[in-house]
Amino acid sequence: MRGGYDELKEELREDMGRLWERNLGRDDRIISSHGKELRLPFLDEDLVQFVHHAPLHLLVDLNLPTGEGDKKVLRDVVRDHGLVDTSTLTKRAIQFGSRIAKKTNISLFGSHRKGKGQDEVVHLMKPSQEQEEQSKEKEEKYEK
Repeated sequence: MRGGYDELKEELREDMGRLWERNLGRDDRIISSHGKELRLPFLDEDLVQFVHHAPLHLLVDLNLPTGEGDKKVLRDVVRDHGLVDTSTLTKRAIQFGSRIAKKTNISLFGSHRKGKGQDEVVHLMKPSQEQEEQSKEKEEKYEK
């Protein structure tokens, strides 16, 4: 990281300040639109407070390469539990990890490049009137 621990600390502070607005609202809407409830174990209040007050050098090691120094404390725990291979994997953001956008764009537009930024993708994700009615019927059935 270019700015070292000071820049990282500031970025983490900013991320925590905008997390609720930028990520969690979106994530909750997406998950709940499928009738599920979002679970966020790493946002447990005690864990967040612990991490917030822990020295950064215990959490990350900026001198090590990606897959080792980033998320160091989590990698150490995973390694200590015998998941050595898993401890070196780099995390992809959930919206990129499944590559679903690329697959959808290729399917709908013939290529990923042609599909980027197309408004048509957005409306395809919205449930149809029939799907909404079926979902409502299921909810009513489960409430009984």
